[in-house]
Amino acid sequence: QRGYNLAQRGAFFAARTEFIQVLRRIAQAKDSAAGTDEHSRKLAAGLRAMDEADDFVPQGTQLEAEMNVRRVASSHRTPVLRDQEGDVLPQEAVALYHEFAQEQLANAAVDEQTGSMALYGLGKVYARLAERRDDDVQLTRSAMTMYCAALDACPDNNLAANELGVLLCRTGHQAEAVNNFIRAIDVQPTATAYHNLAVAQEKLGLAQQSMANEQESQRLAAMERAAYGRNNGLVHH
Repeated sequence: QRGYNLAQRGAFFAARTEFIQVLRRIAQAKDSAAGTDEHSRKLAAGLRAMDEADDFVPQGTQLEAEMNVRRVASSHRTPVLRDQEGDVLPQEAVALYHEFAQEQLANAAVDEQTGSMALYGLGKVYARLAERRDDDVQLTRSAMTMYCAALDACPDNNLAANELGVLLCRTGHQAEAVNNFIRAIDVQPTATAYHNLAVAQEKLGLAQQSMANEQESQRLAAMERAAYGRNNGLVHH
């Protein structure tokens, strides 16, 4: 909760630290119960892979074509390029590192709702940072990786499914976005998820389905407003 509060106030790096602390405690508790250090190692490996992936992003005036991916990877502990034969492009390396990070982070917090929500929180932090930097591609990718890890850890995390859908829709992957909005609705039907589904379907040219889901969004929104009013003593009879 402290992490979410910090993020809402714009203290993104402090929020990131809080969410990582939550994940550390969960991994340590799992390891303590099992008598291993497996979950802590996976958490560290996942976070490290995210950091190391940034080394494949050209800095300043450097061009991707000038980058020696193998040389960059030689100083890394993330093992994913060791089994790759031939030349690897920088963007391919980034994708492989993020795939590895998603798997490790999800396994560190598997079946833990609190861990899944901490990963979702990290996704929100990266998404907000991406918005502040003109939808920065790498930060957007990091947000997606965290949302995917949150869903892998707890498949019924409807918040992560909805936010992943939003990013997929923004980056031109409407069909995948639709699947995630439907996934969110299956867990918990909300006005927001139905509206997002309608937007994605409209972009795909599914006008009738879009209209029906927008109507359902408005119906649920009216119900949510009425419930909020009742809870706050604001309803007029």
